[in-house]
Amino acid sequence: MIKQARVPAGTFSMGDSTDDGNAGDGETPVHEVLLPTFEIDATSVTNDQFALFIAETGYRTEAESFGFSAVFHLAVETDLSNIMSSARGTP
Repeated sequence: MIKQARVPAGTFSMGDSTDDGNAGDGETPVHEVLLPTFEIDATSVTNDQFALFIAETGYRTEAESFGFSAVFHLAVETDLSNIMSSARGTP
């Protein structure tokens, strides 16, 4: 069993504080969000653990389902000719 870490309930500030967010991505103005207590894996998932999960569940990543992996084009330093296309339905 993977060790879990308990995160206590609390409030945090979520949203776009610079007013350059994308509303379609849920980047609304900063607002307070209250989360209940939850547990999360205490460590990162290893490649072996992910491979076991895939084998046991048949899960397919979005990249596998869509046939490509999207990368935010402004975060990539390359010629525009290297960018194949944008993902349908994304801003």
